[in-house]
Amino acid sequence: MTALHGAIDASNVTLVFKHLYHLWVEATAWPGLARLVRLIRRNPADTITAAELHLRATALAKLLRNQDETVLAALADSGAITKVVNTTCPDLFPKCYEFADFPTAKLFTTHTLFSILACRFLQEADHVLCSHEDSFLEAEARRFSKRAWMAYPWLQSQIPLAVDFTGCMVFSYEAGNEEERKFCAEGLTKMDSSRHPPPIGQWVEATIMANAKAYTGRLPFIKTQDSKIEYDGVGCRS
Repeated sequence: MTALHGAIDASNVTLVFKHLYHLWVEATAWPGLARLVRLIRRNPADTITAAELHLRATALAKLLRNQDETVLAALADSGAITKVVNTTCPDLFPKCYEFADFPTAKLFTTHTLFSILACRFLQEADHVLCSHEDSFLEAEARRFSKRAWMAYPWLQSQIPLAVDFTGCMVFSYEAGNEEERKFCAEGLTKMDSSRHPPPIGQWVEATIMANAKAYTGRLPFIKTQDSKIEYDGVGCRS
């Protein structure tokens, strides 16, 4: 980790890209956290694993919060990230985000994605350690999910970003109400139209939730599973 961070700092890329690459290095914790979730899903009485999950997810959440309060806040102050009137779906979100350039949007949405994930990992740990849902974590998951939705109007015209933004929309879906979830599903379908060849299947609720749960350890991957589990949501648990 130290070597990777050092290499990033010594590179000649822009400051925004450096922040993005640092974020990706820290986000290598994702598979390990998902594995811990999978373990406590198999054994809900495993408080030791839940405590490790809580410790590691808290560290990631703290890093993301610091980046939000410093890096992203500075970009907003400089005008690289702004809120403007939403002309595409004002009834759903009166304001939406605009970005100075592609790298800034990439950093913003990547941070949003991992912030949602951190909330979901902490919820799983708390469910074992505290036996109740933390309303603050759900509120945080929704807050960052709304960021994803408000970024979509600008992002939908940025075809190179479409595939990368898929994950952000998938993980934000869970925090939405009926209207917001419909917006997410439609957005995912529109992004797929720019991919060659297009993916198999459709972005229905079962498909989205199957992906969101599998990639957070809440639904197991099966090596020999039929592709319908991923693309059509067959076997998805609520």
